[in-house]
Amino acid sequence: AVVSTQSTGVDPAVEQGQREAERERCLKDTVQQCELLMRKVISEKIKADRIEGRKITYSVYSDAKAVFLGEVKSGAISFEKQPISMETVKERFLEHFVKSARN
Repeated sequence: AVVSTQSTGVDPAVEQGQREAERERCLKDTVQQCELLMRKVISEKIKADRIEGRKITYSVYSDAKAVFLGEVKSGAISFEKQPISMETVKERFLEHFVKSARN
């Protein structure tokens, strides 16, 4: 059997593997970036809640954060732009937070 390789001379399976690895790496970076930004987002939220007299505990936020990061890891929540801005993370997280609070 003749295996056809593209003009690059690279086995398509190898190329596929490299693309997967690259995507995996990007995803890992994204999750790490989110993780860092989330800390800021949450402490900001907690301060704002305190000022407005809302009593949402830190553990509620950290549970929501864990779920959010899981969604990011799975690709359900995606960020088109790299690097990710604080604003985008905050926006996505709050959308997600409100949605899960309703359920």
